Amino acid sequence: VLILSLFVSFLYIIMFAIISALTWNYFFIPPTGTFVIANTTDAIMSVVYIMTAIVTGYLTSKIRRDERLLALREARTDTMHRITTIIAGARNVQNCIEEIEREIGVILPGKCKVVIKSDKARFDEILRQTITGDEKELSVAMWAFEKGEWAGWSTDTLTFAGAMYVPLKGPSENIGVLLYRP
Repeated sequence: VLILSLFVSFLYIIMFAIISALTWNYFFIPPTGTFVIANTTDAIMSVVYIMTAIVTGYLTSKIRRDERLLALREARTDTMHRITTIIAGARNVQNCIEEIEREIGVILPGKCKVVIKSDKARFDEILRQTITGDEKELSVAMWAFEKGEWAGWSTDTLTFAGAMYVPLKGPSENIGVLLYRP
């Protein structure tokens, strides 16, 4: 049961614990060759075996699941460290943005785009160049930028959008939007 719990879900662990207890009963508990248990101590032993197998199988599968979550968290933390290093060592804004988009793409499966407000052009024009042909998506991106709140896909605001829009906050105002399309 412990070995099986490293590879399968909890439901299979329960089924295997019951099947192994029944197998033990059939071959080793008198009268052998039947599923009848004549002695109450043997019945108690079978019940305790099933409960022990289920508990240890559950704990082993929980450790395995926690290990996967920790590995994912470590990968995300490592990516955040690399992004911070990219920003700290940036000499060119455009190269910095491209590297950040690439790093975010490592932890999030989908397309990621960072749009930064420029002093030379209006932000809605920059967004219009990035989001072509979909006025609804453009309006969600502008709303996220102006209100400073997440909007779009998988958020509670403007959920009809196909992408998630995260405002990028500067020291005194929003400086851009992160677009993520799964």
